[in-house]
Amino acid sequence: MDSVASLDCGVRLTAHPASILKLPAEIMLEILSLLDVSDLLEVRQTCMVICRLSQDRSVWLRMLLNRRSQVPIPPPYDGDPIKSTHTMSPEALERLVLSIYYTEHSWLLPRAPPILLGLPDQPTNVHISEQGGNAALLMDVLADRWLLVVYVEGLVRIWDLYVQGTTPASTYRRAGLLPQIDCCFSLQLSIDSPLSSACASMNEEGTAILITPVSQSTFTVLGVQLPSSAGIHVTRQLDIIADMTHVWRLPSPTLMVRAIHPASRLAFFSYSDTLVLLQWDCGKVWQLRTIDQVVDEEIWTGITDAKFVSPRHILCVKTHDVELLTLPSTFAPQPGLPKCSVFDTDMPCEHIPIRASPHFFGLTFRGVSMSEAQITPGGRHAETRVRISFLAYDILRGLFHYRVSVLLPPTAATDGIMHDEPPPHMSVRLLAVHRLAQLYATTGEAATNVPRSRSGFTPGSRGFVSACFMGRTGKRGVWIERRRGSMQRNVIAFSTALDALGEEDAADDGLENTPGGRTGGQSDSETDQQDWTLHSEARPIDGRVIYEVNSYDLRDDITRCAFAEAMGTVILGNRKGDLKLL
Repeated sequence: MDSVASLDCGVRLTAHPASILKLPAEIMLEILSLLDVSDLLEVRQTCMVICRLSQDRSVWLRMLLNRRSQVPIPPPYDGDPIKSTHTMSPEALERLVLSIYYTEHSWLLPRAPPILLGLPDQPTNVHISEQGGNAALLMDVLADRWLLVVYVEGLVRIWDLYVQGTTPASTYRRAGLLPQIDCCFSLQLSIDSPLSSACASMNEEGTAILITPVSQSTFTVLGVQLPSSAGIHVTRQLDIIADMTHVWRLPSPTLMVRAIHPASRLAFFSYSDTLVLLQWDCGKVWQLRTIDQVVDEEIWTGITDAKFVSPRHILCVKTHDVELLTLPSTFAPQPGLPKCSVFDTDMPCEHIPIRASPHFFGLTFRGVSMSEAQITPGGRHAETRVRISFLAYDILRGLFHYRVSVLLPPTAATDGIMHDEPPPHMSVRLLAVHRLAQLYATTGEAATNVPRSRSGFTPGSRGFVSACFMGRTGKRGVWIERRRGSMQRNVIAFSTALDALGEEDAADDGLENTPGGRTGGQSDSETDQQDWTLHSEARPIDGRVIYEVNSYDLRDDITRCAFAEAMGTVILGNRKGDLKLL
């Protein structure tokens, strides 16, 4: 009996590994692709057969597709991974997935001291001091690679965050190395007054950066053409060609550019309650006037940030509310003029009616950062779904993370009458909050004798936010916080909770039932809105301090931040113009 049991045990021990290795290769590849990256790296060390299978291209492509819905993927692989990685070798695809994996597990860890970004060797026609005073007007990272900084004095600079065009700077930083980040473009604009605002965006092909600075009364469109070879094989200093395409004189010297739509050549401006739309390739100007009655006009609210959802829809985050502006169905951009170097003429202005669908907050937003619009096209007979996330901070109450979901009507032909077109649906949902003050007590004898402020909060006991930045896809964010009574500044980073990302489809399916997410021109009362925003069980933003700095000199105070979301590279800017990379 013992010999039979011993024999049976021996058979099981030898048959188990042999049966796995004898499985068909396609089944083994399917099993390996379902593993986590760390598990795959462990399993490949067991034997040569599994090691060779783990190097198959299909395994790493499947992992890339699986991670795309949970973490940011660097362009151009985030659009169509199968197409964009078609020419990549298995080794290069493996390095890409490993870079995404290591970034995911390390970007919330404390950082080493930052490195100062270098200036170009020979700046072109720089009229300002390099010792300080370079006030950054716009600071952004485009395509998770190009750091763009536009200064008030008219200086435009671009840094390449890929070392020698091949490896992200974050890879060097994780290895404890100090990468050399080159300033590959520097241009001094010919302006007669300081810049007041600026916007930037990649063009629809992703081959150029469009920059639109505005001075006292002039709107300029600057096209920065990226080299066609910009990719993983570039090993030399990048040559970037600038093309000054258009210069227009604005109808009002106080207008500020809020958003641009490169495909339609449209720029959106605002000042107070004045809204202006400009098509820069033909000089056509429209002044926008809302035809809907605004429900709450007790407090003035101005635009803080805006994004084009489509050529006919603009999402505006304002001081006290968020609005979706809808242009008439008959609106269409005009045919463009032949390419010219400069247009310097006064432009006639037409008036067109627009719909405004507001959603009011019981908050006062001082700073806002919006993600890019994530668009799911619906075609001619289905609704188009758009999602935008934004960070906004209230000085007294804290930092708030919202998601706006929009359903646009089908693009089928209409009768040309604006009121006959189905209105878009908008839902605003609070994902998480980082509170910076404490609520007053609402019950008990002590509460009756304590004077209540209008905000409903005690004097702030924690600190305040001085800058915030939402990632390109809305899955990661960064903010700068200062503790009250301290000179210490904290750089805090966070990732959007995975369960919040998984709730997107459910939120879109029930837009009208989402708390605080009414559609059309409907909005909550101020009391209900305050109860929902301030007293609900909103999840806290799970922020991690990645860097601390003491700023005893106000010139060293961090006023701006930006970061390459997919690579986790954070760039800090202070008042005197220094740029530091974490």
